[in-house]
Amino acid sequence: MMSIRPPLFSVTAWSTGTLAAILLSSVALAATPAKTNSEIEARYQSDVALCNSGQSNQDKADCMREAGAARDEARRNRLNNSNQAYDKNEVARCQALPTAERDECMLQMSGSNTTTQGSVGAGGVLRETTITTPGK
Repeated sequence: MMSIRPPLFSVTAWSTGTLAAILLSSVALAATPAKTNSEIEARYQSDVALCNSGQSNQDKADCMREAGAARDEARRNRLNNSNQAYDKNEVARCQALPTAERDECMLQMSGSNTTTQGSVGAGGVLRETTITTPGK
């Protein structure tokens, strides 16, 4: 017997802080951290161009502010591409569920047998996972 469960999470259910972190990562953390001033400035110019193109999935003023903040953090050598915080958040969200649903949540977050639709720019991401259970 095959059952399809409704999605457990969507971007619209995430907190504003989580959404801001995703937007920040899409603009400021997409490339390897720069090491020299010229590399930092080149990355900043690239971020500004993305903001000006309207393809950053966020308000231009916010995008410009994030680009400037990323440049400042790169100058302090505190900008990294780590997904550790995202991974911890993913696990924490699943741990908050009842025991019976945790394994399915982790399966869905892993991407196994999961289709994803939508985008942050469109307002949300919908994940659908097919979980096969033995018949009775």
